[in-house]
Amino acid sequence: MKRARRYWLRFAVGVAVALAAFAGLSWELLGIVDRELTSRRAREHQERLAEAIWRLDLWLAPLLGLEAARPADDYSSALLRRSETFELSSDGTVASNRGLTLSPLYRAPSDYFRFHFELVPSAPKNIATPDPPPHLMACTPYAQAGSEGQDYLVSNDLVSEEELHGNGALLEYTGEICSDPTLIPRFEHAEQKTLELLDHASVPNAAPPPDPDETQQVSGYAAWTKRLRQTQQTRRVDPKSNVQWNQSPQPSSVSPPVTPGPLVPLWVEAPDGGGLELTFLRRVPDGESEFRYQGFLVDWPRVRTSLIEQISDLASSAILTPVTDDSALVSEAGRMLATIPCALSIVPRADSLEVSALPRWTLSIAWGALLLALIAIGFGFHAVIRYGDKRSRFASAVTHELRTPLTTFQLYSEMLAEGMVGPEKRQEYLGTLQREARRLAGVVENVLTYARVEEGRSDVRPADLSVADLVDRLRPDLERRTGESGTHLSVILDSDPDASLHVDPEAIAHVVTNLVDNACKYGCSDDGSEVRVRVALDEGLVIRVEDDGPGISPDKRRTIFAPFDRAGRESSNTPGIGLGLSLSRTIAEAMGGGLRYLDRHNGAVFELRVPHEKSR
Repeated sequence: MKRARRYWLRFAVGVAVALAAFAGLSWELLGIVDRELTSRRAREHQERLAEAIWRLDLWLAPLLGLEAARPADDYSSALLRRSETFELSSDGTVASNRGLTLSPLYRAPSDYFRFHFELVPSAPKNIATPDPPPHLMACTPYAQAGSEGQDYLVSNDLVSEEELHGNGALLEYTGEICSDPTLIPRFEHAEQKTLELLDHASVPNAAPPPDPDETQQVSGYAAWTKRLRQTQQTRRVDPKSNVQWNQSPQPSSVSPPVTPGPLVPLWVEAPDGGGLELTFLRRVPDGESEFRYQGFLVDWPRVRTSLIEQISDLASSAILTPVTDDSALVSEAGRMLATIPCALSIVPRADSLEVSALPRWTLSIAWGALLLALIAIGFGFHAVIRYGDKRSRFASAVTHELRTPLTTFQLYSEMLAEGMVGPEKRQEYLGTLQREARRLAGVVENVLTYARVEEGRSDVRPADLSVADLVDRLRPDLERRTGESGTHLSVILDSDPDASLHVDPEAIAHVVTNLVDNACKYGCSDDGSEVRVRVALDEGLVIRVEDDGPGISPDKRRTIFAPFDRAGRESSNTPGIGLGLSLSRTIAEAMGGGLRYLDRHNGAVFELRVPHEKSR
């Protein structure tokens, strides 16, 4: 038993080491899978973010491109904006026709740009805007009379008195925004970066800009501003105006159109503390050294809503955050739009990132296989230990059981051969030798029968006989065994002696003899105890062997039918190898029946129950 415990301890240590090693490998594998999944999620998120930014810039580019290409005189008052056409007469002279026309901004309201204005640096609040026609001028309190060339402070899309009053308030609101003293310096700083990028892009093999992260947001709209400026240089007027340029040469008196600078987006504080307003400004030359500034106020809530709708299939939610300082341009470079200073944050849709469960399933299968393998190894290990223990107990029991009769044979035969036994003792010695021979034959028979049963070669040979015939076959051996132990045998028939049976009498005799032998060894005392054998028919043949001994303790009853188990009596001088009960139960089961121990207050009771058939 101690040796088996040592084996099990070693097995447990091996299992613990194997589980720990596999657990470490599993943890590392899960870590690799999680890191790969996190990396893939981040990569896919970045790809979706880049696609979303590309969509937003693609949606904004045509709107801002149209404004960037707009001629400077579109911001002039409508009554002072003249259209001029040139015609080539038959004598080769060029004739000029001049006339007044409306600004294209007057009848071209935008859903996303709330207000177009022109700002003079010397008087920031004096902002000009395209004027309505004369019949509407009287409707507005903001119309200012003056000499020719004076700008009228009226919004561009006024068509009624109600709208004139509303847009007048918007004009005043815009004037408050433009009165910010930091507006022009901030614009000039942003414009300078844009122009540097434009100049850098036009120089072959130019060195990279000193701070590419800081100017990444500016470079986006700088690119389309450059392309649209080139388009603007070949365009004379807006196609919606009444100005028509023929292909004939222009007179030298006609001055070329003014080329404005690039549009620069700026975030400005709302005068009423309502947050940030998005404006676009550009610088327009006004004479040799003077400049004026043209721009428009963006309807940011509407633009933001439209932008988010463009990426609704890519993200479950999106946030556009205004970026107002250069340090944020660096930290948010990967999320910045190219057209406006905004950082985009998105939450991908739940179905956009599929997580593969294959590695975890594979790992679960591997764990299951490992556990099954360990369980199988444990069962095999248990079988090996049990077999080794059984073999050890078998060798010990058989050796001990054979030693006594062999020693008796050797000693008595030598004494008889040498004439050391007198005639009066000779018969006693011969009886002892005969008794030990039967004991030795019984041990050998039990061992051979057990080996045959273990190999599955137990042969049952049923025969037809009566209950009385079966008892007559059993009685001689039982009386002899009880007589040797000084015990009284009682055979009790609880059924008709003439009842027919179809059983194997040899197998039944083997079982009953073993039971009576155990009763004689462990259930009888020297005061003439009794062993009772009861024979009855109750849905089969039932034979009970009863004694008046101490019985079997409850903690030993579970193992009494195990091979080579003697219910804790291994150290006693009682002969036996512990095969009787195990072999008897195996034989009973081979006959289709069973053997069990019945609990009783005094003594032990074993019940043999086998099926029987009447002979035909």
